[in-house]
Amino acid sequence: MNDRITGLIISQTDYRDHAALVNILSRNYGRLTLRAEGVRKITSKSAGSLITCTKGEFSLDYVPGKTIFRLKGVRTLSAYRKVHSDLVLSAAAGVLAECADVMTYGGQDAENAGETAGLLEEALDLLEGGARPDIVLALFVSSVMELNGLSPNVDECVLCGKKNAASISIRDGGFLCSECTAKAGLSPRSITDLRRFRLVCKAGLQHYGVIEEKAGNTDTELKTLIEMIRLHAGASVRSFSFYESVSH
Repeated sequence: MNDRITGLIISQTDYRDHAALVNILSRNYGRLTLRAEGVRKITSKSAGSLITCTKGEFSLDYVPGKTIFRLKGVRTLSAYRKVHSDLVLSAAAGVLAECADVMTYGGQDAENAGETAGLLEEALDLLEGGARPDIVLALFVSSVMELNGLSPNVDECVLCGKKNAASISIRDGGFLCSECTAKAGLSPRSITDLRRFRLVCKAGLQHYGVIEEKAGNTDTELKTLIEMIRLHAGASVRSFSFYESVSH
Protein backbone atom coordinates (compact mmCIF):
# COMPACT_ATOMS: atom_id res chain seq x y z
CA MET A 1 0.00 0.00 0.00
CA ASN A 2 1.15 3.54 -0.79
CA ASP A 3 4.12 2.26 -2.78
CA ARG A 4 6.46 4.86 -4.28
CA ILE A 5 7.83 3.96 -7.70
CA THR A 6 10.41 5.95 -9.63
CA GLY A 7 9.89 6.08 -13.38
CA LEU A 8 9.98 8.05 -16.61
CA ILE A 9 6.83 9.15 -18.42
CA ILE A 10 6.78 7.93 -22.02
CA SER A 11 3.22 8.76 -23.11
CA GLN A 12 -0.15 10.05 -21.99
CA THR A 13 -3.63 9.57 -23.45
CA ASP A 14 -6.93 11.17 -22.51
CA TYR A 15 -9.33 9.07 -20.47
CA ARG A 16 -12.88 9.60 -19.33
CA ASP A 17 -14.03 12.31 -16.91
CA HIS A 18 -10.96 14.57 -17.17
CA ALA A 19 -8.63 11.65 -16.42
CA ALA A 20 -5.59 10.45 -18.35
CA LEU A 21 -3.71 7.20 -18.73
CA VAL A 22 -0.03 7.82 -18.13
CA ASN A 23 2.48 5.21 -19.26
CA ILE A 24 5.76 5.07 -17.36
CA LEU A 25 8.91 2.96 -17.49
CA SER A 26 10.53 1.98 -14.23
CA ARG A 27 13.92 0.30 -13.85
CA ASN A 28 12.52 -1.98 -11.13
CA TYR A 29 8.91 -2.50 -12.23
CA GLY A 30 9.01 -2.30 -16.02
CA ARG A 31 6.15 -0.67 -17.88
CA LEU A 32 3.14 0.53 -15.88
CA THR A 33 -0.01 2.44 -16.80
CA LEU A 34 -1.29 4.94 -14.25
CA ARG A 35 -4.85 6.27 -14.22
CA ALA A 36 -4.55 9.93 -13.25
CA GLU A 37 -7.98 11.20 -12.15
CA GLY A 38 -8.87 14.83 -12.87
CA VAL A 39 -5.48 15.62 -14.37
CA ARG A 40 -7.04 17.33 -17.40
CA LYS A 41 -8.90 19.85 -15.25
CA ILE A 42 -7.56 23.41 -15.25
CA THR A 43 -7.30 23.25 -11.47
CA SER A 44 -5.21 20.05 -11.47
CA LYS A 45 -2.07 20.31 -9.37
CA SER A 46 -0.55 17.16 -10.89
CA ALA A 47 -0.67 18.10 -14.58
CA GLY A 48 2.71 19.81 -14.54
CA SER A 49 4.34 16.70 -13.10
CA LEU A 50 2.90 14.35 -15.72
CA ILE A 51 4.64 15.68 -18.83
CA THR A 52 6.21 13.18 -21.21
CA CYS A 53 9.96 12.78 -20.70
CA THR A 54 10.00 13.74 -17.05
CA LYS A 55 11.20 11.57 -14.19
CA GLY A 56 8.96 11.26 -11.19
CA GLU A 57 8.16 9.40 -8.02
CA PHE A 58 4.68 7.94 -8.34
CA SER A 59 2.52 6.91 -5.41
CA LEU A 60 0.22 3.93 -5.98
CA ASP A 61 -0.83 0.59 -4.55
CA TYR A 62 1.36 -1.86 -6.44
CA VAL A 63 0.11 -5.40 -7.07
CA PRO A 64 2.39 -7.87 -8.90
CA GLY A 65 0.94 -8.98 -12.22
CA LYS A 66 -1.29 -5.94 -12.53
CA THR A 67 -0.44 -3.31 -15.15
CA ILE A 68 -2.93 -0.46 -14.58
CA PHE A 69 -3.01 1.42 -11.28
CA ARG A 70 -4.74 4.47 -9.86
CA LEU A 71 -2.24 7.25 -9.38
CA LYS A 72 -2.44 8.59 -5.84
CA GLY A 73 0.28 11.24 -6.09
CA VAL A 74 3.38 12.28 -8.00
CA ARG A 75 6.57 14.19 -7.23
CA THR A 76 8.85 15.41 -10.01
CA LEU A 77 12.44 14.23 -9.65
CA SER A 78 13.84 15.57 -12.93
CA ALA A 79 11.98 17.96 -15.21
CA TYR A 80 14.71 18.10 -17.89
CA ARG A 81 14.07 21.81 -18.25
CA LYS A 82 16.76 22.42 -20.88
CA VAL A 83 15.35 19.63 -23.05
CA HIS A 84 11.77 20.88 -22.80
CA SER A 85 12.70 24.52 -23.45
CA ASP A 86 14.57 23.85 -26.71
CA LEU A 87 12.59 22.92 -29.84
CA VAL A 88 15.15 20.52 -31.32
CA LEU A 89 15.95 18.85 -28.01
CA SER A 90 12.26 18.58 -27.20
CA ALA A 91 11.61 16.97 -30.59
CA ALA A 92 14.48 14.55 -29.98
CA ALA A 93 13.07 13.67 -26.56
CA GLY A 94 9.74 12.99 -28.25
CA VAL A 95 11.44 10.44 -30.50
CA LEU A 96 13.12 8.83 -27.50
CA ALA A 97 9.84 8.54 -25.62
CA GLU A 98 7.85 7.23 -28.58
CA CYS A 99 10.52 4.70 -29.47
CA ALA A 100 10.57 3.49 -25.86
CA ASP A 101 6.76 3.41 -25.91
CA VAL A 102 6.30 1.38 -29.08
CA MET A 103 9.10 -1.02 -28.25
CA THR A 104 7.67 -1.85 -24.80
CA TYR A 105 4.00 -1.88 -25.75
CA GLY A 106 2.41 -5.27 -25.23
CA GLY A 107 4.38 -8.28 -24.21
CA GLN A 108 7.85 -7.05 -23.30
CA ASP A 109 8.88 -8.51 -19.94
CA ALA A 110 9.55 -6.29 -16.94
CA GLU A 111 13.31 -6.86 -17.09
CA ASN A 112 13.60 -5.64 -20.68
CA ALA A 113 11.26 -2.73 -20.02
CA GLY A 114 13.37 -1.87 -17.00
CA GLU A 115 16.51 -1.87 -19.15
CA THR A 116 14.73 0.38 -21.65
CA ALA A 117 13.95 2.74 -18.77
CA GLY A 118 17.65 2.87 -17.93
CA LEU A 119 18.56 3.63 -21.55
CA LEU A 120 15.91 6.35 -21.75
CA GLU A 121 17.15 8.05 -18.60
CA GLU A 122 20.74 7.89 -19.83
CA ALA A 123 19.71 9.42 -23.17
CA LEU A 124 17.71 12.23 -21.55
CA ASP A 125 20.60 12.99 -19.19
CA LEU A 126 22.92 13.30 -22.20
CA LEU A 127 20.53 15.69 -23.96
CA GLU A 128 20.14 17.76 -20.81
CA GLY A 129 23.93 17.93 -20.55
CA GLY A 130 24.32 19.37 -24.05
CA ALA A 131 25.00 16.24 -26.11
CA ARG A 132 24.20 16.25 -29.82
CA PRO A 133 20.68 14.89 -30.40
CA ASP A 134 21.50 13.01 -33.62
CA ILE A 135 24.13 10.91 -31.86
CA VAL A 136 22.05 10.35 -28.73
CA LEU A 137 19.07 9.24 -30.82
CA ALA A 138 21.12 6.93 -33.02
CA LEU A 139 22.77 5.24 -30.05
CA PHE A 140 19.49 4.95 -28.13
CA VAL A 141 17.59 3.46 -31.06
CA SER A 142 20.43 1.04 -31.79
CA SER A 143 20.53 -0.05 -28.13
CA VAL A 144 16.76 -0.57 -27.92
CA MET A 145 16.86 -2.60 -31.13
CA GLU A 146 19.58 -4.81 -29.65
CA LEU A 147 17.52 -5.27 -26.50
CA ASN A 148 14.63 -6.50 -28.63
CA GLY A 149 16.66 -8.78 -30.88
CA LEU A 150 16.44 -6.45 -33.89
CA SER A 151 20.08 -5.42 -34.27
CA PRO A 152 21.24 -5.10 -37.90
CA ASN A 153 23.85 -7.63 -38.99
CA VAL A 154 26.96 -5.51 -39.49
CA ASP A 155 29.57 -8.27 -39.27
CA GLU A 156 28.95 -9.95 -42.62
CA CYS A 157 26.56 -10.08 -45.55
CA VAL A 158 23.18 -10.86 -44.08
CA LEU A 159 22.32 -13.03 -47.09
CA CYS A 160 25.45 -15.04 -47.88
CA GLY A 161 27.87 -14.44 -45.00
CA LYS A 162 30.67 -12.89 -47.03
CA LYS A 163 32.75 -10.23 -45.30
CA ASN A 164 33.10 -7.67 -48.11
CA ALA A 165 30.29 -5.32 -47.12
CA ALA A 166 29.19 -2.98 -49.89
CA SER A 167 25.76 -1.66 -48.89
CA ILE A 168 23.12 -1.53 -46.16
CA SER A 169 19.80 -3.23 -46.80
CA ILE A 170 16.88 -2.04 -44.70
CA ARG A 171 14.71 -4.84 -46.03
CA ASP A 172 17.23 -7.59 -45.22
CA GLY A 173 18.39 -6.01 -41.97
CA GLY A 174 22.07 -5.36 -42.40
CA PHE A 175 25.12 -5.40 -44.64
CA LEU A 176 25.15 -6.89 -48.13
CA CYS A 177 28.28 -7.94 -49.99
CA SER A 178 29.04 -6.55 -53.44
CA GLU A 179 27.42 -9.51 -55.23
CA CYS A 180 24.21 -9.40 -53.16
CA THR A 181 24.16 -5.60 -53.46
CA ALA A 182 24.11 -5.93 -57.26
CA LYS A 183 21.39 -8.60 -57.15
CA ALA A 184 19.27 -6.40 -54.85
CA GLY A 185 19.68 -3.40 -57.15
CA LEU A 186 21.16 -1.26 -54.38
CA SER A 187 23.83 1.38 -54.78
CA PRO A 188 27.18 0.61 -53.10
CA ARG A 189 28.02 2.72 -50.06
CA SER A 190 31.37 4.25 -49.22
CA ILE A 191 33.70 2.58 -46.74
CA THR A 192 33.26 5.61 -44.49
CA ASP A 193 29.47 5.22 -44.47
CA LEU A 194 29.66 1.50 -43.76
CA ARG A 195 32.15 1.97 -40.94
CA ARG A 196 30.04 4.72 -39.37
CA PHE A 197 26.90 2.58 -39.49
CA ARG A 198 28.74 -0.37 -37.94
CA LEU A 199 30.19 1.85 -35.22
CA VAL A 200 26.74 3.21 -34.30
CA CYS A 201 25.27 -0.31 -34.21
CA LYS A 202 28.08 -1.68 -32.04
CA ALA A 203 28.34 1.26 -29.61
CA GLY A 204 26.14 2.18 -26.68
CA LEU A 205 25.17 5.46 -25.05
CA GLN A 206 28.21 5.13 -22.79
CA HIS A 207 30.35 5.50 -25.92
CA TYR A 208 28.86 8.88 -26.85
CA GLY A 209 32.25 10.64 -26.71
CA VAL A 210 33.84 8.15 -29.08
CA ILE A 211 31.01 8.48 -31.61
CA GLU A 212 31.12 12.28 -31.42
CA GLU A 213 34.84 12.21 -32.15
CA LYS A 214 34.94 9.54 -34.86
CA ALA A 215 31.54 9.26 -36.53
CA GLY A 216 30.53 12.83 -37.27
CA ASN A 217 26.90 13.38 -38.24
CA THR A 218 24.69 10.31 -37.67
CA ASP A 219 21.40 11.51 -39.20
CA THR A 220 21.57 8.98 -42.06
CA GLU A 221 22.28 6.10 -39.68
CA LEU A 222 19.43 7.17 -37.41
CA LYS A 223 16.98 7.33 -40.32
CA THR A 224 18.03 3.85 -41.45
CA LEU A 225 17.49 2.41 -37.95
CA ILE A 226 14.08 4.07 -37.59
CA GLU A 227 13.04 2.59 -40.93
CA MET A 228 14.26 -0.85 -39.83
CA ILE A 229 12.07 -0.61 -36.74
CA ARG A 230 9.09 0.24 -38.93
CA LEU A 231 9.74 -2.64 -41.30
CA HIS A 232 10.86 -5.38 -38.92
CA ALA A 233 8.97 -4.51 -35.74
CA GLY A 234 5.88 -3.05 -37.41
CA ALA A 235 6.20 0.05 -35.25
CA SER A 236 6.10 3.54 -36.74
CA VAL A 237 7.87 6.29 -34.79
CA ARG A 238 5.71 9.17 -36.03
CA SER A 239 7.52 11.86 -34.03
CA PHE A 240 10.65 11.27 -36.10
CA SER A 241 9.25 13.30 -39.01
CA PHE A 242 8.82 16.34 -36.77
CA TYR A 243 12.34 15.92 -35.40
CA GLU A 244 13.70 15.83 -38.94
CA SER A 245 11.78 18.99 -39.89
CA VAL A 246 13.09 21.07 -36.98
CA SER A 247 16.64 19.73 -36.81
CA HIS A 248 17.73 20.77 -40.32
